[in-house]
Order: sequence, then structure tokens, then C-alpha cells
Amino acid sequence: MAALLEAEDSSADTSGMSPLKIAVIAGDEEAVRVLLHQHPQVRTRTWRPHPDLSDRNDGGGTPLSRAAARGHVRIVRMLLNAGADVANVDHQGINPLHVASLQGQEMVVQILLDSGANVHAGALMGAPALLMAAQEGHEGIVQMLLHAGADAAGGTTDGFSAMHSASQQGREGTVLILLAAGADPCSRNTDGDSVLLSAAQQGREGVVRILLDAGADVSTFGRNAAGVSPLSAASRNGHEGTVRMLLVAGADASAAMNTGFSALHSAAGSGHAGVVKMLLNAGADVSTSATELQTTPLHFASVEGHEEVVEVLLAAGADLAAKDSEGRTPLHLAVNPQPSTLNPKPETRNPKSQTLDPKPETPKPRP
Repeated sequence: MAALLEAEDSSADTSGMSPLKIAVIAGDEEAVRVLLHQHPQVRTRTWRPHPDLSDRNDGGGTPLSRAAARGHVRIVRMLLNAGADVANVDHQGINPLHVASLQGQEMVVQILLDSGANVHAGALMGAPALLMAAQEGHEGIVQMLLHAGADAAGGTTDGFSAMHSASQQGREGTVLILLAAGADPCSRNTDGDSVLLSAAQQGREGVVRILLDAGADVSTFGRNAAGVSPLSAASRNGHEGTVRMLLVAGADASAAMNTGFSALHSAAGSGHAGVVKMLLNAGADVSTSATELQTTPLHFASVEGHEEVVEVLLAAGADLAAKDSEGRTPLHLAVNPQPSTLNPKPETRNPKSQTLDPKPETPKPRP
């Protein structure tokens, strides 16, 4: 093996894997040491034959990024000592600090920070390392990055912040850390999605409670650009515990989205009888109708065949004779369901987390 390493050239195989990258992925410290010593020019390479220290790798992750993702601490130090650039990125702007933060590699993160890694550098859509650590709930790394100067309110170019990411994923400890660092519990992205909406639509009750205690807005001002409120989002997805908390906090059970749909429409159309009962008990109007379609919650439950919801609505006084804009009663829709003509589940603008996959498959040896 040693003789092969001494004689090996640094060219990549047909899959773009250089000997150095293969050794790094495998965590073979001795092979990495020999390759770096024998071939100094290979030290920052992914798969170009003669890269330099500023090589952007044409889309491939650098050996340093591969080592960082896997927590190969000694190899990370070896690569840095050999001149690897902590700022080198792949075609998505992902650098070693991003992948180490995402994968929860605390020791590697500290080494990279000590080596000058930029905590503000953005990857996909500008996502910083803090967002990636927050997404996975790596609290130690979140604290390290904040201590190193990361912006607690920072996020992507569309305003999806570390708070959005942690709230959406239900990372309660991370949310508390970010709030203590000055993050705004009422922050929104460019679509108007609040961090409370991010948590409510996923039913993250612990996070919802934390945000409400921190002053998050449940009023009509807490809706996004489409008029979707945390209550509407939680109702549509059947998160009874979250709906209960929002109602107790003062959310308006009758508030409508821009389309005229209410939380009751969303819950009825999705078949969530428990949520329907909660909303009715909180004062939601059983006969409310969407502005243009004139469809009631009973229309929505009928067209979808949600019998239990239909029974709950009828017991609350829903009008069997109510007609939509095409003259159809709930009975018409139950007998001849045409879901495509209604929209019983108005779309929530769901904030999208920045997900990465910095750990490529380990190459299989060829026969």
C-alpha cells in the first residue's frame, strides 16, 4: 500500500474521485498524510488534474469539506496545515463550515472558526452556517457561531431565518438560544411567513408556546401575504394542541384569508373534526362562505366525504340549503363530488428549509 501511495499520480477516476478525496472520505489518515507529502499540489483538489488553492471544484466538494462533514478532526487539521482554504466552496456556495455545522461536528466547527472561517458566508440562497445548525438543532454549534459573531436574525435572501428553520423543525432549545441572542419572535420572510406560522403549520407545540410567551403575534397582523394565519395553517393540518394554544392566546377563529377561506373551511375540508369543534366553540361562524365561490365549510366537508365533520357542522346549525356560486348545495356535492371545482384546502405558503446533502456516497472499489 505504501509503495502504491508513493507512486500514485493524483488524477481522478471516471467518477471524479481523486485518491486524496477517496482517502479523506474513508478517514484514512496515513493515506492522506502520504498523498499530501508526496503530491503537494493535490492538497486542495477535488478532481481537476492540476488545481490551485483557489479552485472552485466545478461543483465537487473539496477534501476539506468532505473531512469536515464526517468529523475527521485530524484529517481536517492535516488539510489546513497543507494549505486548504476554509473559504473554498462548491457550485452551491457550500463551504466546510456549512457542512460541519449541518452535520453537528462541533470540534471541526471550532477548528474552522479558529482558522478564519467566515460565519456570515452564505450558501444556497444565502443560507449561513447558523441556519444550518439551527435546522438540525445543534445547540452547541449555534452558540459557537453566535459567539463568533453570527447574526441571530440572519437568513436566506428571501428572509427565511435561523428562527424560521428552528421553529419549523421544532428545535425548542435552539429557539430559546436565538431569542436570548436577540432574534425577533415576530420576524417574517419576504412572503410574510412568520416564525410562529412556521411552527404552527408543523404542530410544534413546544416552539409555539415559547414564541407566544416571547410576544409572537396571533392577530390578523400575524398573517402572511396570502392572508394565511398560524391558526389557519394549524387547522388545515389538524394540529389540535397548537390550535388550542393559539385560540387561548387570542387568535380570531373567524378570520379569513385573502381568498375568503377561514380556518373552519381549512379544517372541514381536511376532515379534522376535533379542530372543527374547537373553532366552533371559539366562535367561528358555521355558515361562513368564501367570498367568490360562496362555499361554506359544509360544502367542503361534503365534497370530500368527511362524514364526522358533516355531522359536527349540522349539529352546530349549518345550512343544508346553502348554495355556492354555481347553485350547488352540500347535498349536490355529496351525491356528485367534484373536488376540482372547489378548493377546500387553500394552500399555505410553507417556508422551505435549506436542506443540504454534504456527504456523497463513498466510492465503491472496482473489481
